[in-house]
Amino acid sequence: MKFPTFLSLFFIFPIGSSAELRLDLDSAVTLALRSHAQLAAARLEVAVAKARLIDAGKLPNPEVEVSLTRSQAGGDDREGNVFAGFSQRFPITDRLRQTRKVREVDVELAIAEVQDAERRFIGAVQREYLRALEAEATISVLTDLKTNAQDYVALAEQRLKEALGSELDLASAKTEALLADQSLRVGEGHFRETLAALRPLLGLDPEAQVRLTDGLSDAVAELRDQVNVGPPAAPDRADVVSALLALQRAEAMLDLAHAERLEDWEVSLGYENERTVDEPFDADRDHFFGVGLRIPLPFRNKGKGRMAEAEVAVAVESVRRTHIAFSGMQADLLPLLEQREEQTREAYAQGAIDFYPVIQLQQQKGKLRQMLLANEGEYALALSTLQTAQGSHPALNPFPTSQ
Repeated sequence: MKFPTFLSLFFIFPIGSSAELRLDLDSAVTLALRSHAQLAAARLEVAVAKARLIDAGKLPNPEVEVSLTRSQAGGDDREGNVFAGFSQRFPITDRLRQTRKVREVDVELAIAEVQDAERRFIGAVQREYLRALEAEATISVLTDLKTNAQDYVALAEQRLKEALGSELDLASAKTEALLADQSLRVGEGHFRETLAALRPLLGLDPEAQVRLTDGLSDAVAELRDQVNVGPPAAPDRADVVSALLALQRAEAMLDLAHAERLEDWEVSLGYENERTVDEPFDADRDHFFGVGLRIPLPFRNKGKGRMAEAEVAVAVESVRRTHIAFSGMQADLLPLLEQREEQTREAYAQGAIDFYPVIQLQQQKGKLRQMLLANEGEYALALSTLQTAQGSHPALNPFPTSQ
């Protein structure tokens, strides 16, 4: 876990401040974990389970009995007795050991359930954050497209003045500029929507100012460092641990039920002092010591792990697939299209071609850049899904194995 991230959150965005909150992917997860009320409530269940463990497996408290009886007669004729007793119940089976075993599993199960809730919550935060990064990066792409479209409008106007172009070329260029401006407005609205979806997960007010300090490529690089894209293995994940612990608890409860078929035996010790008066003889005092035993008669009275393994395998293949698509377009198609655009721009400026190929190429480049961005976003989400499947986020503490 990166502890400096939490400190940077504190100093950049003090509690109660209305200043802009600056976040990267890790600090967003840290803030979300710290602010989520349901996770805090779930952690209380761990404390409750630990409290129940304190008295588990101990003998019940012993009982002490004292009684005094006296007759209403006065003087030397008064009769009565005094009794003092001590009793302790003992289980004749291993019920105390089984009870403690159940409580120990309850503590581990509560911890695993909290960690599984944190794992899933981190995945949800990352998905919304990555969508916001993709939407923000889309604004940059659309802004460039708008700028290019405006440059072509200026170029078409210049060629029209020089009698080298036509009104149709200028109208086409202006149309592309208007479409690019409209796409930019839509993209800005989508970015605001992604931030609105992210704020509640971070525990922020709807009007809180948030700035994402990393880019989509930065998030991809960070996620790649945190996940294992190698061959899938059975994950040591909180929900898998929970499933195993739930099975252990069921088995322990069964053993406890068997142990409770025979009730506790009770051993008692007692002393009684009795005074009697028998006329015409003098008063007599008797002393009794007793040991008792009370014996009640007993007349009445693997699939989850493989699913998780398959989930990791699917996530690994998803990462590989999206990486191939993203890297292929980035390394091959985009450079080729940029080279064609430069050649087309020069040809149009020299009057060798009309404006239609320029518009066509601009549209192809815009679509490719948006496809490239969408593939990068899908790749980032695939990495996040794999990290969620593995439960490998640095903010998750390792599950404590019982000794």
